[in-house]
Amino acid sequence: VIENLVGARELGLRTNGAYTSEITKYSIGGMLKYIFLYIPLVTMGLMSKEFSSGSIKLLYSSPISNLQIVLGKFLSMMIFGLALCGIMFLLLGYGLIGIKMYHFPLILTGLLGMFLLICTYSAIGLFLSSLSSYQIVAAIGTFVTLFVLGKIGTVWQDIEFVRDITYWLDMGGRASFFVRGLICSEDILYFILISGLFISFTVLRLKGIREKRPKYISVMRYAFTFCIVALVGYVSTIPVLMKYHDSTITKTRSLTENSQKVLSEIKGKIKITTYVNLFSRRGDGLPRRINIDLDRYERYRRFRPDIKMEYKYYYGKDDLELFKKRWGGKTDQEALEKKAKVFKV
Repeated sequence: VIENLVGARELGLRTNGAYTSEITKYSIGGMLKYIFLYIPLVTMGLMSKEFSSGSIKLLYSSPISNLQIVLGKFLSMMIFGLALCGIMFLLLGYGLIGIKMYHFPLILTGLLGMFLLICTYSAIGLFLSSLSSYQIVAAIGTFVTLFVLGKIGTVWQDIEFVRDITYWLDMGGRASFFVRGLICSEDILYFILISGLFISFTVLRLKGIREKRPKYISVMRYAFTFCIVALVGYVSTIPVLMKYHDSTITKTRSLTENSQKVLSEIKGKIKITTYVNLFSRRGDGLPRRINIDLDRYERYRRFRPDIKMEYKYYYGKDDLELFKKRWGGKTDQEALEKKAKVFKV
């Protein structure tokens, strides 16, 4: 009887946990897909309207600093984001009434990701709004910036030094980790740092308008601010400094206790060597896909930050038809040299 009761409880946990996960995925996750279309339309007039109407002169003459002006604008967008999240909270909170073992912490985690994303979008839109007195230009600029930040993780991935910076700057999919129930210190810091970066840019923009100084000084200020944020962001990606919280009911976003025990019992350092076929169809393990490969071991590196990764390259025609199609008329050596040059290995 006890075994049946325990089994029923575990089945209930899995079933209701999965049900809550589906609710979060299709409600909050669905909203995240389209929210980038709305935020630029809200932020486009935050500063550009002040410039076009001339009311910015009243702000300049008021006893407030540039930082206070920017923070006031950003605070209004934070309240707007809280209002959106509050509506979702009431909607999803209704599940507590009708669904048994409804796992509400997962809902709260998803709402946290949604709020952080709205704040980050708002900071970006605020800066772009300060660059032009035309609201439509600010909106288009925000759309373009969000698009670039969503794709920048695929840029310059074959350059070792630049690879980690562009991959960290990539915004695509970060909020989805919250929706799936995983809170990571790196992701929280990312949203805070990117928001702080564009808020700082906006303050520098207003300061540059009021001060008559050479442009290179403004460029140096922007570059210095970016370098500080990039440095802190890089430090936040060091595995030993990263903290996690799995809010799923069955802890599906973490290693099981048995797997953690196995990892802890391994003595000495761990090195994983990946052998990459340069003529492979997939190309996993090539320099441009190393960060994607590292993400697969993220759960293990969470508990063993000392895991080292090594990549060795070889060549073999595992798909002869594909080889002939791509390299017809070339010898193996000629194809190999061409491939190695393209992928810089």
